[in-house]
Amino acid sequence: MISENGAVLLGKNVACDAFAERRVRIVTHAHSDHMLGLERSLKYGKVYATPATAELIKLFKGKRVSVLDYNERLKIEDEQVEQVELFDAGHIIGSAQVLLIDENGKRWVYTGDFRLDRAEVVKSDLLVIEATYGNPKHVRNFDVEDKFLELIDRFANSASAVHIFGYHGKLQEVAEILRDYTIYMAPSVYRVARICEKYGMKFGDYFLARGQREGIFLHHMNSAKKIREGIKIYLTGWEFREPVRKISENEYVVALSDHSDFEGLLKYVELSDPQLVITDNYRVGDALALAREIKRRLGIEAIAMP
Repeated sequence: MISENGAVLLGKNVACDAFAERRVRIVTHAHSDHMLGLERSLKYGKVYATPATAELIKLFKGKRVSVLDYNERLKIEDEQVEQVELFDAGHIIGSAQVLLIDENGKRWVYTGDFRLDRAEVVKSDLLVIEATYGNPKHVRNFDVEDKFLELIDRFANSASAVHIFGYHGKLQEVAEILRDYTIYMAPSVYRVARICEKYGMKFGDYFLARGQREGIFLHHMNSAKKIREGIKIYLTGWEFREPVRKISENEYVVALSDHSDFEGLLKYVELSDPQLVITDNYRVGDALALAREIKRRLGIEAIAMP
């Protein structure tokens, strides 16, 4: 159900998040590890994504894909009829879970990357689930947003510049959290924010960074080493000890994640109620541990692939 190159295969006609020789390709969201082989997919068959993801693909890749919105049905007619529907995954703007119903009524579900508190749980017979935080140690039992705002409040008026580094999706979430502040965004962050705002995210005052030396700035993580002055804050999903942690005199990490932690992964499986679970062992995570714990704690057959 997951190929060696990371394609999640549903039914007989659908591939998700990497190229496979299938009539239909779904891109669950616009992160690079889920847009693998996009050009080959466009040449081979038809590629679908939610409206927001389609716009982000055009921005990042310069490619146009077909649009399939949440809760719309796509019927694929071949020797067998299959139906595809997308549901909100709560990961980043436009992120989707994929439901395929085959001619026998079997429900194949692929979660993509998701965050349980913002996602719709989809009932399944066969469930393919992400495993980013599949290790039982990867649990967060603390509130992040309040502690993050305390950190920003501490430096907003005393420091000349506060630089926040992260990846798209997380950066725009931070812009929502900081909507009571004026924010300056690096060009790529600004362009993504404009699309996010179009699809319902709510920001305060934000502007394109044009050499300003004071204020709160949002940057892609790739530019972290280029900026040496001011307070530097790194958004990471791999901090599990505390919501905000000081790592040097002027540097902090903030435990902000757009994935479900281990407990959220297990809860989703329990609520989805599948007969078989496949954990994603292609992308970053701990699929082997998650499969083992699903069997041990929930009594549901689970295997890691590929």
